Amino acid sequence: MTNYPNSTRRFIALSGWEGAGKSAGVNHISKQLGFFILPEIARLMFPINDSILRKPLGELSELTFSGYVTGHHVCVANRIEKAVFDRCIIDPLAYQALYAPTKQLCFDGIQRYIDRFNETYTQSYLYDDIVLLRHPKDASFIKSVVFADKDRQYSHSVEQYLTDARRFESCFMDCMDKLTGVAKRVIYVNAFPENPEVLRDLTLIAAGLEY
Repeated sequence: MTNYPNSTRRFIALSGWEGAGKSAGVNHISKQLGFFILPEIARLMFPINDSILRKPLGELSELTFSGYVTGHHVCVANRIEKAVFDRCIIDPLAYQALYAPTKQLCFDGIQRYIDRFNETYTQSYLYDDIVLLRHPKDASFIKSVVFADKDRQYSHSVEQYLTDARRFESCFMDCMDKLTGVAKRVIYVNAFPENPEVLRDLTLIAAGLEY
């Protein structure tokens, strides 16, 4: 049994809609605090198989959920004490609820997995903090920065982007409410450009400090 006696273990996950600045936040936390990075699973899949982008989003969610479970196990099994996750197990559940609501993964089964995992590794939560980065709302920023990301397949409608972002955030919290033992806290942080100090805020949270 892996335990963290007298540990200062910090597992932080950054979640949120596309373009909220998760990857920038993860890289900043790692650079400032030396945290091990668990990258976004979907981004790792894109260069391996371009056809992944043609899969239904519900099917992609099932694949990425397995990836987040595996990544979390790797951190715990290898006694990594400080890790920052680019998304967490809730993100693919939210995407599933958003794009394939009739194919929802079994929450009872997921809860049993979480309970068993936490018991095995003598912990109360998978993550210490999950930060839900609120989506950017500035139309110019969305057009010039968010839509410029070639790894994503956005519509070119700012209105659609904002609608999808709000729906994702709602689905995310609905999924969180259905499960226990996922995170000690869920913290909401506004993204850039509405919050120009977002990287500072994320670093303070990762360090276990108030911001």
